[in-house]
Amino acid sequence: MEPMAWWQSLLITLATGLGTVLIGLLGRALNKLFNYLAEKSNLAFLGRVDETMMAIVTDLYNTEVEALKAAAADGKLTAEEKAMLKTKAVDSLKSWLGPKGVGELGKIFNGSADAALAAHVEKAVTIAKNAGKLAKKSDPQ
Repeated sequence: MEPMAWWQSLLITLATGLGTVLIGLLGRALNKLFNYLAEKSNLAFLGRVDETMMAIVTDLYNTEVEALKAAAADGKLTAEEKAMLKTKAVDSLKSWLGPKGVGELGKIFNGSADAALAAHVEKAVTIAKNAGKLAKKSDPQ
């Protein structure tokens, strides 16, 4: 074997190995990029879901909770009324999301969208209650 052929063979082997490594690294980098973009998209989607749930909870509070409390002798909601309002909130959000959005929410949470939506309702109610308490404390009257 002459010296030139030996070096050519070595360069071809090195280039092939290096090319394989570079392709693997590029694949990993693209995978990380796609995962990052998917996560960012999911966060934006969940942000819109949270905003919408806050609007739904606020609307239900203004339209139904106050009326139910006023009609109650003790001014408090029963467990059945709370469950009914929670169901209405979840149904309203499902309607806003549509089948595709409900499916996407299920994918994000690796399961049923109903559990995720119920958690969003609880979160929105807690935030709304805390905001109401803060507003009452700061009310100068």
